[in-house]
Amino acid sequence: MTTKHATPPRPAPPDLDGTRVLVTLGGIPLWGQERGNIQVFEALRDVGVDALFATHHSYGHESIQPALDGLGLGWTTAFYPGRWVRGKGAGWLAGRFREALQSNRDLLRAARAYRPTHVHTMNERYAVDFLPAFKLLRVPVVYRAGDAPSQHRRIFRFAWRRLIAPSVSRFVAISGFVRDALVEAGVPPEKITVIYNYPPERPPRPEGSDLPADVTAPYSGRTVAYVGQITADKGVDVLVDAALALCAERDDVRFLLAGNYSWKNPFADALRDRVEAAGLSDRVRFLGSVADVPGLLALADVHTAPSVWEEPLGNVVVEAKRAGVPSVVFPSGGIPELVVEDGRDAVLCRDKTPEALTNGLRHFLDLPADALADAGGAARASLEALGITREAFTRAWAGVFAQT
Repeated sequence: MTTKHATPPRPAPPDLDGTRVLVTLGGIPLWGQERGNIQVFEALRDVGVDALFATHHSYGHESIQPALDGLGLGWTTAFYPGRWVRGKGAGWLAGRFREALQSNRDLLRAARAYRPTHVHTMNERYAVDFLPAFKLLRVPVVYRAGDAPSQHRRIFRFAWRRLIAPSVSRFVAISGFVRDALVEAGVPPEKITVIYNYPPERPPRPEGSDLPADVTAPYSGRTVAYVGQITADKGVDVLVDAALALCAERDDVRFLLAGNYSWKNPFADALRDRVEAAGLSDRVRFLGSVADVPGLLALADVHTAPSVWEEPLGNVVVEAKRAGVPSVVFPSGGIPELVVEDGRDAVLCRDKTPEALTNGLRHFLDLPADALADAGGAARASLEALGITREAFTRAWAGVFAQT
């Protein structure tokens, strides 16, 4: 086990003085869950909270530890067991039990050196795998719920009602949708606080934008942007249907889709083939993975998030609002909570179809330039109405640790 210490925290208010949080963060890629939880403690550092992240013993160095280093946040390593798999024999179960013992031993060793006042965890697997260590530490456990609880199997329902809900001191749901799902899973409502995500600012790239030069060149028409995974869950096939329809009826619109599609993604390959067969590859662009998301949103007149699965919240909608870009979204999960005035800061489609998305996009594409600019201003202003500011985010999370 190796440890890298954080930079000293800034002065704290008296009620948070000496607050030290041990964070279980065993993810390997730097995806939404990882970014969201790191952002919590990057913000809480402003009020003096110190955090030590227990990162993956073998793969933390790939993405997570560099991200923490870049923010001056401390990390250590701990063993993270593999996933539970159904249908395995007694030998596999014995090995999995030994892995769980090792993971708890590592976390307790880190805690002895760090002496946390709280533990922070972020998914049901960590909450169960590290439950013995959490019990032995006898400090409050805060669970940031970025997803709805798994309830599709009896073992998950048992874990939530008998293990997770009784052992966690405070749940923080990222949306009302997730809060309601927690209650259905057996979490007492009085244990739940809702705090919307405040996405971290993406740092400027020292080497410049990674957007293609022809994309950043002046464009006389209007630009629709999508940022996310190129998957069916995210509704990208629905978006392509709408894009092809709108490109057929008007020549003043283009679609820029940012999201990695390069590795074993036949779904994305089929969509790109459709666009190419329609002769519209120059106007419906698959950009691949894009680091310069602020640069992409700066080019956009409209943003869309047509997720067809029950999205817990939708960070990219908040990023678009922060950039002053109105969104067209589907009624999925917590996303509707981000629409303050339907038709002004965003359009909430009535259903999850290409026709509904086409009509929603047409609403903004048909606006005169000054009205579209007003819609962008309304999108930015709506964050204040939602309480999604860095100050409000920091204050709400500080309250969680001060009161837990």
